Amino acid sequence: MDIEAENTTDIKRKMQFSGKVKKISLAGAVIDIGTNQPAVLHISQLVQSEDQPVKRVEDVLSVGQDVDVWVKKVMDDHVELTMIKPLELEWRDIK
Repeated sequence: MDIEAENTTDIKRKMQFSGKVKKISLAGAVIDIGTNQPAVLHISQLVQSEDQPVKRVEDVLSVGQDVDVWVKKVMDDHVELTMIKPLELEWRDIK
């Protein structure tokens, strides 16, 4: 489910976006998901084809690459993303 969101009030946890890598750093990447807030993807949230930890962001991502990401956390000044597909139901969601 790809959704175009204008600002962070429209964005919720676990929402999926197709984004484009805008900038890469040692700690992760900035992803354009079509919002007016920066969306960041930390290196710990990257997925590599093998089951090995990612040592360099450049091994997985490149500037201009299209990526599928999910919202991990919505902050006041930015959105935190993950490439790890979230579980449909988590313990904290059970009442």
